[in-house]
Amino acid sequence: MEALEAMLIERPELRGGQDVRSATVHCSKMAMNFNNATPHTTLGAKFSIPHAIAATLVHGADDPGNFLDQSLSDQAIKDLSLRVNLVELPGIKPWPYDRPAKVTLLLKSGVLLENSCEAALGSSARPLDATQVLTKIHQLSKVSAPRLQKAVIKLREEIGADRLGELDFSRWVQSFYMR
Repeated sequence: MEALEAMLIERPELRGGQDVRSATVHCSKMAMNFNNATPHTTLGAKFSIPHAIAATLVHGADDPGNFLDQSLSDQAIKDLSLRVNLVELPGIKPWPYDRPAKVTLLLKSGVLLENSCEAALGSSARPLDATQVLTKIHQLSKVSAPRLQKAVIKLREEIGADRLGELDFSRWVQSFYMR
């Protein structure tokens, strides 16, 4: 998704996927297990590379709805996911570089675009710092749990103050959903 999103930043006119004939993801042998173009559940969508690639093309990598119920019935995602092919990438390096990906888009015009990612942001090879984690929490929870980011910041402060035992976790979790 990261390699694809970089292409979409350079070529924003491709967003939506209408101009994409097919996508090929060159990936590790392990990733080949996630080749379900028609997931029937949100959990299945989260473990489907074709669904993830199609959803990224249609809505962008940071859309929190990409793996929710509505994504399963999104016709643009369904159509594109059937045109995503996985191919095993030879010469995989050892951990933490054992999950590279190369994405090739074949456009309806015949143009080929390609980008790769040796290790995804957030992996052991490229861990997120605290600011990046908090930004991601905000992006993914701003609609369904708008107070989650502030709650995580507060929890970090409490843990730092060595007062974890005093926190009321039930109230803390409920606070995510209160507007």
